[in-house]
Formats: sequence, C-alpha cells, structure tokens
Amino acid sequence: MIRFLRGKNVSRKIFLFLAIVVGSSFVITGAVFYMNDDAAPTFLGKIGSRKISVQEYLQSYRAVLHQAALMYGDQLEKVRPFINFRGEAWDRLLLLDHAKSLRIKVKDQEVVDWIRRQPVFHSAAQQFDPRYYEMVVTQFLRTTPRDFEEEIRQMLTISQLRDHVTSKTTITEEQLRALYAQRTAGRDIVYGYVPLESQREGIEVPEEELRSLFPLVQDRLAEPERIRLRTLLLPKDSPVTEAVKAEPADTRVADLALKHGLQTRETPTFSRLDSLEGLGVDPQALFAAVALPIGQPSDWVETPEGAVKVEVIERTPEKAAVYEEVRERLMDLAVRQKANEKALALMEEIRRRIKDQGAGLKQALSDKGVAVSEITGYRSSTELPGLGVSTAVARTVEGLKDGEVSSVVQMPAGALLVQVLGTGQPDMVRYESEKETFRKEAFEEFSSKALGELMNTLRNKLDLNLEAVRRLFPETEESAAPPAAGR
Repeated sequence: MIRFLRGKNVSRKIFLFLAIVVGSSFVITGAVFYMNDDAAPTFLGKIGSRKISVQEYLQSYRAVLHQAALMYGDQLEKVRPFINFRGEAWDRLLLLDHAKSLRIKVKDQEVVDWIRRQPVFHSAAQQFDPRYYEMVVTQFLRTTPRDFEEEIRQMLTISQLRDHVTSKTTITEEQLRALYAQRTAGRDIVYGYVPLESQREGIEVPEEELRSLFPLVQDRLAEPERIRLRTLLLPKDSPVTEAVKAEPADTRVADLALKHGLQTRETPTFSRLDSLEGLGVDPQALFAAVALPIGQPSDWVETPEGAVKVEVIERTPEKAAVYEEVRERLMDLAVRQKANEKALALMEEIRRRIKDQGAGLKQALSDKGVAVSEITGYRSSTELPGLGVSTAVARTVEGLKDGEVSSVVQMPAGALLVQVLGTGQPDMVRYESEKETFRKEAFEEFSSKALGELMNTLRNKLDLNLEAVRRLFPETEESAAPPAAGR
C-alpha cells in the first residue's frame, strides 16, 4: 500500500503503556468462538442494504481503541469508563460509508505526510525515524504498518467529511449578536446536587452478584507488568564516545560503564499506570527498552543530552486479578455503581413530583433532604461549589427558558437538577472588540451541531442484528449500540 513509509505520531508519553492497554483491551468476550461457530449469524448489522460482517466491525472497534490511545495517551484509563467504544465503532463505520457516498478519498501521500508530521515518530533530531515508527506500531500498538496506515487513511477521510459538512456552516450578524447577548447576560439559577458518595449507606451487594461482576472487570483489576531499567548516558562532548560506540552492540550497560569509566543510573520500578516524569529517562529511550528481554541492551538512542543505552534489569509480569485478592476493590466498584443509581433515582423522583404536583424545585429538594444552592449571574465560566466549572451544567442552563426545570443531569460523581429563575441584561459594551473571537467559538458550536444532526441521520440507517450483537457482546458496562442522539 504505502511501502516507502514504514517508519511515529502524538505525545511520547502515549505508547509506553499501549503494549498492555491496547493489546489486552481488544479482547471481546466470545469473539473467537463466535467466528468459529458455523451456526452464528454472518453479520452484525446493516448500513442501508450493506451488511457489516463481524470482522469489519472488529476492525473498526480496534481502530477506535487506537484513536482513543492517541488522543488521551496515559490518561486513557481515567476516561475509559466515559467512552462507548462499541457505539463509536458503529459511528465510525457510518461516517466512512457516508464519505464513500460523497466520493471523499484520501491519497497515499496525505497519509504519509500526516504520519511524518507526528512528533512521537521523530528522532531526537526532530526528524521522522522509520525504524522507530515500525517499533511503535508493531510492538506498542500491536498492529502492522499496513493496517495502521489504513486506519490513518480512514481517520483522515472522516476529517475531510467533517470539513465538508462544516464548510457549509454560516452565522449571520444577527445570530451572532443574539448568541453573544445570551452568553453574557448571566442567569440566576437554583440547583440541587446529590453526590453518589452520599448514597452509599445501606447498600449491600450479594456475594453472587459480586462474583458475576468479576469476569467483566477483572482485566481492569489486574496488577500491571512492572519493570526497572539501567541506563547509560554518553554525553555529546564525551572523549570516549568513539571507543564506546565501537564496542559490540550486545555489550551490557554495566560492562560498558566499567570499562570506559562511565556511570550508570537505575530507575525505580514502574508500570504503565505510573507517571513517567520522575524517571529521568528520555521517553524515546524508554520506548526502545520496554519491550526488550531482561539483560538485552537497546541500540544507542540519540537525545538532546547525548546518546543513551538502556536495558531492563528487572521485570515483574502482569498478575491476573484473583477474586479473593481484589474483592474489596470489586465491592467498591459495585457500591459506587449502586450509589450512582440511587442518586439518579432520587433526583428522578423529585423531578416527577415537580411535574405531577406542581411543586417548586427548592421545596421539592428540601423535602428530600437535598441541599439547595443559588447562583446569581451564572455564566459558563462560573465555578459552582463542589462542582467547579461544569460544561454539563452550562449546556443544560443554556437550553432552559426562564422558570424551566431541567431533566436530571448525570454528573461524573452524582446527579443534578437545575432551574433558571431569570436572565439578566446582556453585556454588549465589549461586543465589537470580542466579536471575531466569539465568532470563531460560535462557528465551532454551529459546526458541532451540524455534525451532530448528520450523525443522528446516519444512525437511522443502521439496522442492528440484535441476536448477533448479544452473542458477540455479552452485556457489560458498555452499550453495543451507537451513542444516543445528541451526545
């Protein structure tokens, strides 16, 4: 396909943990057995009249995992619970199908150029390094350059589709002025928030339920592989550089240091879940060593400080989660989930009382023992006590009329109800000076809305083979269907 490329992409902190995260995450319960089952349905769904095979869907799923890893890096584990990977895989297929209908195509050279621009595939000299590219793709992403490049082609195709949709976005002066007035007016709100931690009391999780939960999350509870490194820095101005680099490539780091009067350093033991900032080792040198066997030195890696050689001196393999050992952590997960459900149920009950009995929000919250908070002149940048600056609250408030009570808003650690009491006067004094900056922000919002509307239209074309989906994906923490409309 792109044979002359073979050679890096986002932040260098990303890939150290991918050898385990991406590799082990792409384990879909029953997938192998499903595809070997002659009686299993041959497709998972249809986009229009086109059938989507199990293999095509799994390729999309894996591409979504790779893209999430590139986007979130070493923060992926923190955001993983908030990403519907299975639904995103369907969205990706829908977008690619739509792009094909518009005859959007990405050339080989565009793929090459994108990959060559990514810093994580660069050497210390800030240039694209083909060997490093191959190592990152094969050893850390656990895929082939050919497959990775095809994923990038598809990603760029979706990006061009986005540009095609947003190029039609327009904002009139009247729309811009009205939106600015709405944003700067400030709104008086009253809200109640139920943190899930307040709902933990009295929750019991039967042993049988806990044991049934364990297989679904045991990968996330495993102890990750841990390693310890020995490093040797050969400063750029070292008088022994030539002699040291002339030594056999397999010479141990400690032997090199002893023979040429250099000093080695040893890192503390670390895993993919630890911060890499305090290790004192250039990220590229870390990447060069992390997949090596114990005692095998890496090649020399050029860094701004000089050449570095690294070797693994200790490796503790990943330890699978054992039910008895992780039972307390498992119990905490189960209790948090039930506490979250209680918080949502409590707020839904309050919302029904407001709707059915005409009760006011303040009184309905107080009757259920939920603290009431009031904010005068609320804006999207306002910090709310206990919640900070919240995009979810800002979007909810923006969509409410004066006097209207919101639906229940699910927050990362609780549930919320909010009512707009009134709207203040807009601050139009600074409109002219801030107009262009605000126009760019508004353009992004209008574009996102247009993309959301397109996505909802495309999802209506998807017809899931529910029997096949259930066989491939036994129910877990994620939905196998696309994300809900208006994400």
